[in-house]
Amino acid sequence: MNSLSKTHSKDDCEPSRKFHKECDVLLKCGNLGSATIPSYSTTPVTVTSLTVNTSRFQNPCTKLEFTSNIAVTAGATAGFTLSFQIFKICTNQLVAVPVGPSFNFNQPTGAAGTDAFTFFVCDCDSCFNDCCTYTVVVTPTGGAGSGSGIVTNATLAAIVVDNTSQCGC
Repeated sequence: MNSLSKTHSKDDCEPSRKFHKECDVLLKCGNLGSATIPSYSTTPVTVTSLTVNTSRFQNPCTKLEFTSNIAVTAGATAGFTLSFQIFKICTNQLVAVPVGPSFNFNQPTGAAGTDAFTFFVCDCDSCFNDCCTYTVVVTPTGGAGSGSGIVTNATLAAIVVDNTSQCGC
């Protein structure tokens, strides 16, 4: 060790406990969902949902992760596009509201195959003491012919944390 090296004590390697405060974290995984969507349809379909209770959080921020497999059968003569959107409805709300943007899955004209499809959004616009149900709705937005899309293994997961500056985690 040279004379310019800093000596380290055991305390230098441990995280500071001065600002340590326990932070609540919640991980919740939903059930598997699936749906068959004909290419000629324009009807929205709910593929999965998840209910999260944020009552123990002061200022909750929720990361929602959606993942699925999408199989497209041959026969879509104008390509095949599915639009995915997460909606939430919380205690005392009458209408579900969108969370984040919509995400599109595109399959070229006449092509068949299976692909994984995943995205995530953050919802930091919730009140504490809320119980919210998040749903993933898929809407066919393009395509024609006899093809269809089959969404399988659709799963929605949530990680909730306190989004406050007082939390030192």
